[in-house]
Amino acid sequence: FVGALIATAIAGLVSSLAPKTTAVTGSIYSAGMGYALTFMSMIYAMQWKGIIVEAVTLTLLTVAVLAVIYSKGVRVGSRMKTALITCLWVSIIGGVLFMLLAWLAPNSAIYASIVAINNGPIGILFAVVGVLIAAALLMCDFETIQMTVEQGLPAQYEWYASYGLIVGVIYLYLKILSLLAKIANNRK
Repeated sequence: FVGALIATAIAGLVSSLAPKTTAVTGSIYSAGMGYALTFMSMIYAMQWKGIIVEAVTLTLLTVAVLAVIYSKGVRVGSRMKTALITCLWVSIIGGVLFMLLAWLAPNSAIYASIVAINNGPIGILFAVVGVLIAAALLMCDFETIQMTVEQGLPAQYEWYASYGLIVGVIYLYLKILSLLAKIANNRK
């Protein structure tokens, strides 16, 4: 599992940095993420009955609604894109710092406080914000795909645009799964 995650991360990084390689590296990333998502979903399913069906259903409905909204002419402006990318990076950096804290000081008061906040109403609020950010990033992916087709870019960019969409849908699924788990925890 760890080897598959490392290969997936490397393929994802190469795809992001070298669009010409996306036909191969994007496929490796997609296969690896399929494996990783299956494993993660199984862990969630063992703890919360029915959560996977709910998460998949909500993800598909969200993508469908966003596609309809996009087809009606709603677009994400350049300022909003900048804000979304900033939020995404803050989320990624915060997640990495939290993982390091969990690894280096799992018994610290700081770690316990963050876990307590994350599992309460504030954690649910942050999870909702995460879902909204993921949804807005999907709108950016739709725009990238449309521009790629309209400008008649070479096939390698079509692969890159579809890779971006896959990453966006996976990110949305993970955010919805996290939100549903937090809601389920707070019902107990």
